[in-house]
Amino acid sequence: MNLKPGDIVTIAHYSKSTPFQSVVLNIMENEVLLNLPRKFPAYDLFEDDPAVLGFQTGPDIFAAECSIRYINAKDGNVVLKIENTEHIKEKRIFERFPVSLYADLRIKNGKKKAAYVRNISLNGLSIVSKTNLSEGDEVVCDTYIDNRVLELAGTVIWKGKSSKNFQYGIKTVLQDYNTKNSLKLYLNILKDEQERAVLHLKEQK
Repeated sequence: MNLKPGDIVTIAHYSKSTPFQSVVLNIMENEVLLNLPRKFPAYDLFEDDPAVLGFQTGPDIFAAECSIRYINAKDGNVVLKIENTEHIKEKRIFERFPVSLYADLRIKNGKKKAAYVRNISLNGLSIVSKTNLSEGDEVVCDTYIDNRVLELAGTVIWKGKSSKNFQYGIKTVLQDYNTKNSLKLYLNILKDEQERAVLHLKEQK
């Protein structure tokens, strides 16, 4: 990751409909300290939230799957831990793509619980939630993408634990043609949106 203090990057977070700009203050191995826009409501962010860091190196555009590690709301600073970095131009839609999306999680015939999607593909998604599930549980994620709700049913295939949330890998079952086509469309929208946001940074320099 070729970032340095002073670089302008984009952040995608489920609390905002489009990516917003931030300034790099410091780089620490796999973590980045950022300064948020002056009027950005830092109280909309929470530790362990998923976020996507967008940046450009030469002609290449990257999207990094991140989690929020620390927030200083007074100074408007945030530390992101980088989990995985993807080259947007080479990204095919059936591979996992970094996102930060809100979802209503429910075990079949159960109550809705809050969850947040970290990455998504045609084959599955990774989420974080305070809800305690078990491997093998069948779940439904009503995922909010592009102001619409996409119902994704699947099975929990792995489980992890962070300091504040559980982490899950869910293998989805696309039961109908329309759902699969809608997911393809939304993945392309998310990819194009991230790319446009990063290219906009270059235009402003």
